[in-house]
Amino acid sequence: MPLALLALAVSAFGIGTTEFVMMGLLPNVADDLGTSVPTAGYLVSAYAIGVVLGAPLLTGLGSRVPRKKMLLLLMALFTIGNLASALAPDFGWLVAGRLLAGLPHGAFFGVGAVVAARLVSEGRQARAVATMFLGLTVANIVGVPAATLLGQHLGWRATFLVVAAIGLAAMAALARLVPHIPVEAHQDVRRELRALGNRQVLLGLLTAVFGFMNKAKDAPTLASASNHSAFNLANAGGAWLGGVAIAAGWGWTSPAFVGAVLAVAGLAIAATAGFLDRGEGKASRVVAARSATSARPAPASARPAFEDGTGSPGGPAAKSANSSPSGA
Repeated sequence: MPLALLALAVSAFGIGTTEFVMMGLLPNVADDLGTSVPTAGYLVSAYAIGVVLGAPLLTGLGSRVPRKKMLLLLMALFTIGNLASALAPDFGWLVAGRLLAGLPHGAFFGVGAVVAARLVSEGRQARAVATMFLGLTVANIVGVPAATLLGQHLGWRATFLVVAAIGLAAMAALARLVPHIPVEAHQDVRRELRALGNRQVLLGLLTAVFGFMNKAKDAPTLASASNHSAFNLANAGGAWLGGVAIAAGWGWTSPAFVGAVLAVAGLAIAATAGFLDRGEGKASRVVAARSATSARPAPASARPAFEDGTGSPGGPAAKSANSSPSGA
């Protein structure tokens, strides 16, 4: 695997850390800025809304930008957003900083997945993309707990300063290790938007919304980015609904019940998508079988019966018949 994948993984680590660390810092932020914990939960929603808005918007605006340059611009925006969060003077500015930090999230992973696949040979593309997303997994296992511990001991602002530093390190790694990758000749945002009209793509995105790529092969970048939008639409809505449940006096465990209801809805949508997929697959197999049958040569019994048995009108048997008395 090329070292460029390490740069993508470091970037994913920073993005994953800032995405989820706020959940562990809500009490600290609420105490410091003089607000309630349910209200502080809007900081989770603000980041998620940034992802929802930024994924299709920035992916579309950057459809003609070379991939390496696009990755650097997105990571620069991510770094600025985290720095603004660390320096926010009040709750409103912190909400704005979180929104700004979330804007490049989905677009980065959408573009990054395409870049990761282009860096390796055929047959190793899935592994390359998985290597990039390994940074996101490590962020959840190591980055988020470590950043939460840091914020609880040194203040929540220190956490976002460290994440901004990770963003700068990721930018340096991207600039150093990722090669120039030109934009595909057929890349066109209108073409990608048309491909997103696929019913199965929309059902897949709805599944992600209610309960956390192959159908959108004509729109790989935008579909990949929009999938992160769907995830974060769930993050935004789930954080808001959890806050509503707590504010209603249902207790601190009530968000788990809300999540269970949403997961059941997601399961129902996934089952619907699977049922429709099997139906479409069966229909395509029937069409393929009919096409193969029509293209197959006719059996000998169905061909014109010439006397020589070869299917040829001028064969030896025909000549023999013409020379017989009955043919005279």
